[in-house]
Amino acid sequence: MRTPIVVTVGRARYWANLDWETIPANENHKVRFRELQDAVGRRGLRCIRPCPGYDMLSLGYAGPPQDIRRAPSYPALAGAVADARKQPWIGLFCVDAEADRWWMVAITEGQSIIPGGDIVGTRAEIESARKAISGLKEWTFYDGDLTDLQGYLTDARAASGKPAVAHVFVWRPSVWHLVGVAALIAAVIGWTAWQRHEATVAQHAALAAARLRLEALRDRLSLAQARAAARRPWRDETRPATFTTACLQFVGRVPIDLWGWSPQSVQCERTGTAILMWHRGRGATTALAPRGSLQAGGDTIRRVWPAALALTRPRHVARSLPSEATLKRNLYAWAQAESARITFTVATPTAPLPGVAAASAHPHPGASLYAPRQAVVTTTHPEALLPLNLLPSVRITRLAVAEPLGSSPVWTAQLRYWVTTHTSP
Repeated sequence: MRTPIVVTVGRARYWANLDWETIPANENHKVRFRELQDAVGRRGLRCIRPCPGYDMLSLGYAGPPQDIRRAPSYPALAGAVADARKQPWIGLFCVDAEADRWWMVAITEGQSIIPGGDIVGTRAEIESARKAISGLKEWTFYDGDLTDLQGYLTDARAASGKPAVAHVFVWRPSVWHLVGVAALIAAVIGWTAWQRHEATVAQHAALAAARLRLEALRDRLSLAQARAAARRPWRDETRPATFTTACLQFVGRVPIDLWGWSPQSVQCERTGTAILMWHRGRGATTALAPRGSLQAGGDTIRRVWPAALALTRPRHVARSLPSEATLKRNLYAWAQAESARITFTVATPTAPLPGVAAASAHPHPGASLYAPRQAVVTTTHPEALLPLNLLPSVRITRLAVAEPLGSSPVWTAQLRYWVTTHTSP
């Protein structure tokens, strides 16, 4: 049984040195994978890749990786490059010249990987493996290094789309997943008590709105101005789950490589705008590059899509707003349950200038019942932002990720939430 090896091409990582076999498309591949699991173990890797037009499936598998407790999910390198050239062909690529590490891939009918056609080893071992299968048919031979391999991956992605991913046979939840489940159970238990509290908060909000209207009449404010002061500004902004999903869909459409340029960062704005930064890789030039404005001496390209995210106005839901302390406590509880880090922005009060009278207690024409607050959240799991829909008045104004196709990208979300500025007596 082969031991999988990580091969880094540009900024992306792939699994190589897998065993492969081809079965008919109408055969139950799940049964075959269960047989392979008994051989390689629960921590081994598996991958499935269709062969379009040939009614076949290529199954890749390997034993557990060395020195890795839980193998991450990376694309299978052989499957990712299979459609780069017309079958049958054999490629020999140098992936680390100093360590004398080479990789061979052999692609046969249906762009499938021939058994023994995905090998990582020394130059001598690879040439011996290529010689062993070279007499099976009329092959086309290719040689190159990591730069050439990156071009092959780009050609294959243009031909067949997103590559198949190799992952462990059996997924086991981590400690943080178990903590998240426990937090969810605790939230369900506390839901009944929170509903009772909602009625009290709603009464306070009604009293505050009534007092605002009385003060508006005293200052001869119009009814329209009083309604504007009681208006809830977060109702015009997209909910966190919708915003996060739209941003993730946009990131999912970003190619891993475009003529040697790789995505460096993606930023989603509440206006629906998306900003993508490209970084020039080895061998890439501005003669063939993504659209956008050049920066950093020609090594970075900034592309702005004014309407990349399909954001919708949220449906009106009558929900009362808790106190600032309660909402802040709920945000801390959410961050702790989702293993996210949250930092609140503290507003510094400004003292009145000498000789300037203090503001009156009643509202002016531009007053509002609600004041905005801000916070910054960092997490490696953007799905953690989806439960923010449960917290009233919380919105995401910006969501950014650096190295979106790396092994552990870090997501940064700018939050804005509103609290009441008037309380009932």
